[in-house]
Amino acid sequence: MKPTYGTFVKPRFGEIAAWIRLGATDREVARRLGISDTTLRRYRKKHPELEELAREAKRPADELVIGALFKLATGYTVDCEKPLKVATEHIEGGKKIVREEVIVATYKEYIKPEVPAITFWLNNRMPDIFKRNAGKENLDEKRFELARQQADAEAWDV
Repeated sequence: MKPTYGTFVKPRFGEIAAWIRLGATDREVARRLGISDTTLRRYRKKHPELEELAREAKRPADELVIGALFKLATGYTVDCEKPLKVATEHIEGGKKIVREEVIVATYKEYIKPEVPAITFWLNNRMPDIFKRNAGKENLDEKRFELARQQADAEAWDV
């Protein structure tokens, strides 16, 4: 029997949403459904409820990644624990007694922002200011310098 939307896809919306939430790609979803990637894309275009299901299932994971990227770009503080050996001395009956114990010290550690995360964020959020094409910027600077030199030369010709 040939797979159809009504028999092979729609009844499995719960499974599809779970697969997507766990990070399955469209190709993996299509394979699990027993259909081709092209068929899945066609179904998503033709059936808005499938497209909406996929979009909503991806949202929590996307939000987590956006939050993680933001933390990497801005820096953050984490709570840490470190075991420490502590020795205490006291004199008992004229004898020096050393007692060691392990305690757990808690502290906060600052994680510095990461340059690649900052670059990615700025390139995507403010592309008109933070361009990725450094070669084009150098070319623009050279053109500007050439134009300035030509303007200076013309000013002396007058």
